[in-house]
Formats: sequence, structure tokens, C-alpha cells
Amino acid sequence: MRSPNGNNKVLVAMSGGVDSSVAACLLREQGCEVVGVFMRLGSENHIAPGAGEACRADAPRTISLPIAK
Repeated sequence: MRSPNGNNKVLVAMSGGVDSSVAACLLREQGCEVVGVFMRLGSENHIAPGAGEACRADAPRTISLPIAK
């Protein structure tokens, strides 16, 4: 899967479910550089008590997890 300009970077909308995670994994296996994105819906008023700084809207959202084979 390559674009006409040879770029293999792919943006994947991550839902938090299995389907989007598997899609991202399959794209990586095909040699694509996968960037997962999600859209935060709701407000900070709905954050569970004790969730801490990681759940703030302006907190950095770079997470890297190994994918099991």
C-alpha cells in the first residue's frame, strides 16, 4: 500500500477496540508507518477521581505499546 509519492505513512482512527487495533497491526506488518489517533469526546468533568494528570485534555498523548504476535 503506497501512495503515488512513495509515502507509506498511514493515519488510523483508534476507537480503543479490537478492530482498529488489528487494522493498525496489519498495516504495520505490510510495512506502513502507522500513526494512531483518537478524538477525546466529553469534558474534564467526566474524568474519574484519582485519574491524575494523564487524563487532562492538554496532556501529551504519545503511547507506544508492543503488539503481541
